[in-house]
Amino acid sequence: MAACRSAPGDIDDALRRRLAEALRRLQHGEHYPVDDPDRTGRLIRSALGYAKIGDAETQDAIARIYLTVLTNGGLIDAILALARLFPLSMTVDIDRRRFAQTVEAAAYLLIAETLTVVNEQSDAHRVHITAHRAVANVVVEVSFDGADPFAPERLAELVRRVEAFDGTLEIVTQTGIGTRVRAMFPRADAG
Repeated sequence: MAACRSAPGDIDDALRRRLAEALRRLQHGEHYPVDDPDRTGRLIRSALGYAKIGDAETQDAIARIYLTVLTNGGLIDAILALARLFPLSMTVDIDRRRFAQTVEAAAYLLIAETLTVVNEQSDAHRVHITAHRAVANVVVEVSFDGADPFAPERLAELVRRVEAFDGTLEIVTQTGIGTRVRAMFPRADAG
C-alpha cells in the first residue's frame, strides 16, 4: 500500500506561475485601503481570473497524466501521480498487475472525478483508494472521511461514465464514518 501527500513539485511550471500570480495579487491587496472597494474588487477579479486559468491548466495536467502515465505505467502509477494534485492525505492500494486497458481507463476516470468532487465539495481530509480483481470483476473503491458531496447532475454523469464501461456504481455514506464510492467493472482479462 502506498501513502502519498500532495506535493506541488510535480505540477507544470505554467500552472505554478498562474497560481503564484493569483497569490501575489491577493497578497498585494492586503495593502489596499479598506475604503477603496472598487480597487479591491478589481484585484479580487484579477486574482480569480488567474486562479481559474490555473484550474483549467490543472485539468490539462490531469489529461496529460492520463495519456502518458496510465498508458505506460498502469493504474497505480497514474493514481499516485494524480494524487499529488490534490491537497488530501491519501493511501492507495491498487493491484500492481495491469488490468485490461478499458478497465484501467474506466477506473482512472472514476477515481479522478471522485477526487475532484471530494476536493471541491467535501470537508474530507483523508482518502483511501483501492482497485483489485474479484472473481468476475475489478472492484474500485474511493473512501473518504466526509459526507456524499455529489450533486445530482454530477452523480448522474458519474453513473453514465461507469455504465459506459458496463460497470455498476454504488455510493454509501455512514454518518460519522464517511463515504465509499464503489464501482465494479467486468474484468475483460484472463489474469
